[in-house]
Amino acid sequence: MSAAIPPGYDLNLIPAGVPPLGVIPTIGGGPYLGTATIVIESVMIFFAVLAVAFRMVAGWHSRRDSADGLSAADWTSFVAIIISIAQSAIVMTLHNYERHQWNVSVGMLTSSYFKRMFIQNFIAWPAIFLAKISILLMYLRLFRIKQSIRHAAFAGMLWTAMTYLPNMAVAGYWCSAHFGEQWDFNVGIRCGSKAPLKWLVTSAAMSVALDIYIFLLPIPVVLGLKLSGRKRLGLLFVFTTAFFAVICAVLTLVYRVKLLLSTDSMWLSSQLFICNGVENYIAIIVGALPGCSGYFKSHIKESAFFISISSRFTGSRGTSNQSSKERSKATKGAYKLREFSNDTESQKSLKPGVGEIGVKHSYEVRDDQL
Repeated sequence: MSAAIPPGYDLNLIPAGVPPLGVIPTIGGGPYLGTATIVIESVMIFFAVLAVAFRMVAGWHSRRDSADGLSAADWTSFVAIIISIAQSAIVMTLHNYERHQWNVSVGMLTSSYFKRMFIQNFIAWPAIFLAKISILLMYLRLFRIKQSIRHAAFAGMLWTAMTYLPNMAVAGYWCSAHFGEQWDFNVGIRCGSKAPLKWLVTSAAMSVALDIYIFLLPIPVVLGLKLSGRKRLGLLFVFTTAFFAVICAVLTLVYRVKLLLSTDSMWLSSQLFICNGVENYIAIIVGALPGCSGYFKSHIKESAFFISISSRFTGSRGTSNQSSKERSKATKGAYKLREFSNDTESQKSLKPGVGEIGVKHSYEVRDDQL
């Protein structure tokens, strides 16, 4: 490419791609996906970090009450979110390149650009690998007594490794500067050649099959459970969220095929940034949702603020007759406690600390009877 450019010509005025017939290149103009990428990535990071944080806190506190505590699934989610945020941060720095290739100048294709493209490409694969592994590890933990689920989960882990880990070697060879080579157009041309793109299409097809497999794996077991309406609604939310990951995987496959057949690689890569990011963060969120439920039950549901709000809503549903009955029951309970305190033997037993326990115990028993 450098041989075709006249010496001394301003590279910032030369389009990096050939526009379609009748389209006039506009360096730095035209359709732009940078803002959409930054907004979507930021929103997904927020919810994914929140989900993983709740999961880690719930796991940390549960170690005192059970033998589980923080598991391998928790730690894989934690590492996955760290790597994913690092990749998203690099992608956001590339927002000026998220245009049609003929609206980007040759002068913008610096060594810094090729290095950032390589790093985000290289670390994207362990991030998505760990995100999917965390879901399968969660299955192992939830359905530990179901032998068929365990075998299926281990098979899914093997398929996950075959789907994503070889891509690191592909990126390392095709999309990086070799020993003694400069980070220039040669790296970009090699990375955009047919050989790596064909493999990435194969990997994307395997990813679609994996996401469908992960989505369908627990359904037979879940359908056999007797659950309340609220829990069924929660499971519906989890599976609906997981289904979006399947959709993103399908879109990734579509854009990979288009990238193989098109010369406008920058525009298609911008669309892939969004699809890959959403798929990755959804996988992390789905794997962390059971931990979020545990956090809600142990920290939010039992908090004084939540109990106060819940009691107001619950109390507003009762009729005046029910309220009067509850007040009469509470009054009778108070008289009984007072009668007990008038008893000589009871007065002798009501020592500091012991009396409080006795009163609390009598209130709890009466409350269970209501």
